[in-house]
Amino acid sequence: MRVKKQKRHRKIVRFYSACFGFREPFKVLCDGTFVHHLLAHGLTPADDALAHLLSARALLFTTACAVAELRALGAPYSASLSAAHQLVTARCDHEKRVSAAACIESVVAGGNSEHFFVATQDGELRKKFREDGEAGGK
Repeated sequence: MRVKKQKRHRKIVRFYSACFGFREPFKVLCDGTFVHHLLAHGLTPADDALAHLLSARALLFTTACAVAELRALGAPYSASLSAAHQLVTARCDHEKRVSAAACIESVVAGGNSEHFFVATQDGELRKKFREDGEAGGK
């Protein structure tokens, strides 16, 4: 990773630690697309890759809804499914399975009391969180 990117990431993590109470080890909530991306690009072990990115130790979490969504995608995502089963499962209070994006939104909603960083490759979800963050900061 380039030095400029690393410096920017360190600065952002320091900001969230100072202003919002994020503490080490950082909790990273991953969805199925992110787990699949890590495996497709050979970024294993994932916790080491994210620890390098955040410049601190990271714990990886997923939700039961995200695992169920990977299971529904079938055989091409079987490696991603087995990798997601190895992650710690964050509690989501859904009786019926919802989409992983909706599940992650509900877990992080309400001020993000668990202090999760969200890791996803879903462009719509990233856009939504980006807009929510900008609206909250104004």
